[in-house]
Amino acid sequence: ITTFNGATIFNDDVTFDGATAGYDVVWDRSDNQLEFADHAKISMGSGGDLQLYHDGNHSYIDDAGQGNLRLRSGTLEITNAAGSKTSAVFNSGSSQDLYFNNTKRFETLNDGIRVSGHIYANDNQYLKLGTSQDLKIYHDGSNSLVNADGTGNLIIQGANDIILRPADGEVGIDINANGGVNLYYDNSIKLGTAGWGIQATGILKIVDAT
Repeated sequence: ITTFNGATIFNDDVTFDGATAGYDVVWDRSDNQLEFADHAKISMGSGGDLQLYHDGNHSYIDDAGQGNLRLRSGTLEITNAAGSKTSAVFNSGSSQDLYFNNTKRFETLNDGIRVSGHIYANDNQYLKLGTSQDLKIYHDGSNSLVNADGTGNLIIQGANDIILRPADGEVGIDINANGGVNLYYDNSIKLGTAGWGIQATGILKIVDAT
């Protein structure tokens, strides 16, 4: 131990012995680091509002006092311990990004959000659209539903043709932009509209509903 201008300098390891056995803090001179044993805490604030420690199994940052825990950074990155895989990036004044296995899956944009990949929801979990959730898209366990139970009509609009088809890929209804509407059977047109009227392909049968 030496002194210089009133300051005490410790030239070797220094141990701060905790009242509970093993809860010690050591200045390890050879490692150039202050080492906290398991359960020994860094405590900040007059009431111990912020605490950092390891309990032997997990590491903790406990903000148990008044106010919020604020992390300030130009760009904040959360990665794995090796720094080789990114979990989240929070950019200052730009996007906030979430990753899965180092692949970006979710990001915020100036006008909304972008999702890269699929969106999964359980049965009867809705995708709700509209201020009053007027449109709901969901699966009820048996069927897929588009439920427009609010104000206005359900309008399906496309920049070009609108084609409705089942999972096998065969066309069921083809609505042509600035053109006709065609109804199909087994991927063959059976009824279509034209500027001069309608056209049926095959035998036209009129069945008495009674």
